[in-house]
Amino acid sequence: MTDHAAIRQLIETYAGYADARKADELADLFAEDGELVVWLEPTTQEPSVRRGRSAIAEAIRFLNRFRHTQHVIANSVIEVSSDADTAHAESQCTAHHISGDGADTTDWTVYLRYSDDFVRVDRQWLITRRELRTMWTTTTPVGTS
Repeated sequence: MTDHAAIRQLIETYAGYADARKADELADLFAEDGELVVWLEPTTQEPSVRRGRSAIAEAIRFLNRFRHTQHVIANSVIEVSSDADTAHAESQCTAHHISGDGADTTDWTVYLRYSDDFVRVDRQWLITRRELRTMWTTTTPVGTS
């Protein structure tokens, strides 16, 4: 597998673990001292910063408040460094968050950008820093009467 394919797979695995509520497995995609930096609201000036796998897993448990989520990764631009041991990627994601019941069910959709730094450790790519920036959101009723 090429480095680009392995990094793209890592990005998609993160999304799959988020949707499956596998917070610990998701956190293991980060280097031990990795950082998750989140701007959840488009107008947020100061991000939430989580360092280390334990703190990252706890942050991901935020998703447990939703009945379902679906993180759809769109384009990713991946650049591997000349030493082939570090990389950077910019990815677009549309994240659906379903909550409520029956006619009150809504989809809070977050349109976001990931800016990721990676390091190769023992032939495996890990995230050293992920910046999650919310670009805009929508809330749509999806319930049935």
